[in-house]
Amino acid sequence: MKKYHLTILGYYNNSDTTHQTTIKCDGMSSSSEGFYRFWVKIEGDRYKDVAFYPIRNTIITNIENI
Repeated sequence: MKKYHLTILGYYNNSDTTHQTTIKCDGMSSSSEGFYRFWVKIEGDRYKDVAFYPIRNTIITNIENI
């Protein structure tokens, strides 16, 4: 499992605000639609999505192994 530290730009109504959040999950991937997908493994080859964030507004500031 990993802990992803994110900064989201323009978090509130596309303003100059930012929002920091942390996601604990098993992995992440990027989609061709322009989103980061964060997921946890639930059993076998099955995964559950826990969060989606737009790539163009998201900065991954740190990734920790936990």
